[in-house]
Amino acid sequence: DSIIVQVDRQDASIEAGRKEAGLCPQESVGLSDMQVFRRVKCDERRPHCRRCTSTGRKCDYDSSLSPQSVTRATSVTQSPVSNPRLSPCLDEQEGRALDFFRSVTLPQVAGTNHRDFWGKLILQGAHFDEATYHALLALSSVHENYVTGKDVGARLDAFALKQYNMAIRDHLDVLTVLSRSDEVERPFILPCSIIFICIELMQNHFKSAILLLRNTFTALSMLQARDKEKSLDHIKTGSTDQELLLSRLQFQARALVGPKWGHTYRLRPIIAHAEIPPSFSSVGEAKDCFHSQTYIHGPSGKTKDSPEKPDWPSRYKTALDAYLSSHTSPLSLKDNHRLRLIEIHLLTIPLVPKLNGPNSSSNPVDEMHWDQYTSTFSKILDLVASTIYDLDTHLAPSFSLDFGIIGPLGILTSRCRDPSLRRKAIHLLRIYNRQEGMWHSSLTANVAERLVKIEEAGLVEVEHCTDIPLAARVSEVRLHHDLDQQHVMLCYSRQQSAMESVRIHVQEKIAYW
Repeated sequence: DSIIVQVDRQDASIEAGRKEAGLCPQESVGLSDMQVFRRVKCDERRPHCRRCTSTGRKCDYDSSLSPQSVTRATSVTQSPVSNPRLSPCLDEQEGRALDFFRSVTLPQVAGTNHRDFWGKLILQGAHFDEATYHALLALSSVHENYVTGKDVGARLDAFALKQYNMAIRDHLDVLTVLSRSDEVERPFILPCSIIFICIELMQNHFKSAILLLRNTFTALSMLQARDKEKSLDHIKTGSTDQELLLSRLQFQARALVGPKWGHTYRLRPIIAHAEIPPSFSSVGEAKDCFHSQTYIHGPSGKTKDSPEKPDWPSRYKTALDAYLSSHTSPLSLKDNHRLRLIEIHLLTIPLVPKLNGPNSSSNPVDEMHWDQYTSTFSKILDLVASTIYDLDTHLAPSFSLDFGIIGPLGILTSRCRDPSLRRKAIHLLRIYNRQEGMWHSSLTANVAERLVKIEEAGLVEVEHCTDIPLAARVSEVRLHHDLDQQHVMLCYSRQQSAMESVRIHVQEKIAYW
């Protein structure tokens, strides 16, 4: 009944990073040799170590040690991280990493919608949980390299590698204890796992990230089976942000690897806004309700008994309009940004069911019907442009788990045939320079440019969407990440020729950057 986390081996660059960190393969525990450890390291908590007592071991920790010897994680919130020298338990590099996390990583990764998860739960985890503390330091270091353009997609630097290995080692200690006991505290297992996934994604290690995500769901499923009479909220801290983040990552993983992902894991969060009210009382309530509705009606939240409510976006828009009409004071920049993102997705969600239809020689997909949504595509682009330029997010690389604009722009560029709108969308993707979970603006732009080239090939002049005939249009556009070969395939179907209505399926390699 052990919970085992196992991830494929990393490349040689990580091994080189281990040597720089002064760690030999036998001493380090990276993703290459991730497995359950039987040794439980004393956490030096007074008067008795929690890890030792939970495993029935006698704690040899000397309770007479001075207060300065308590764990570093306990001191994280006791002193301002902006001046790490104020804390005798933090060295300069750790203090700097904590400062960078709070000032840069936290607001960027959280976006405008997950501040409670990253700003409260993760920081609480760093205070009480060794694994989360070291994972936070590793994430901060990797993210600093990411936003400055150093070693993106390459290897971890020595400090990040050391912290990452320590986080993995402590995390596996907790999983080992958890596999043997029903009563052990476990509120930070999921937050720590999400940090690990972020670290892998920022290095473009999609295979490791997807395997970590799958193993996270597997561990949670085992916990659910063992705690059938309890809600999943009992297993973790009571924040739906975690479940929403995981459900979005699962959606992206399924889109990238297709059937290889397997069955859809369903979580059981406590939904605070299951019903849409006549009006909202604040932008925060509107945001929370939107998240809840996207979860309830998404693949992770649906069950065979779930009622179909395809009209929920229009009902939500009615409630949002009622709030805005009664709200007379100006909205903050953050609230305006939140509402723009919500409106972008409200316009996009009704398009999703229309993306994939029957496709056979006897019942071909009519790609011409997308032309009727040209005005919708134009509204989406205006909202996206104002979001990017107002927040000035197009200057440096950025990473976030927040829902954003790459997904909507991906749908737009694959289905909108208006040449002006399509090229404007590609331009926005190019200057956005952003990664949202497993989706990257550069890859989405490359796909869009390839589709334009395919569909406009041989056409003398394209000034309007109607200038692209059905025979030239592609359908069933999707990306497939070959995790073993580490490349991305663009998959689509197209008419064999202008004279033959039979559609053929095409796969071709696409550049990521």
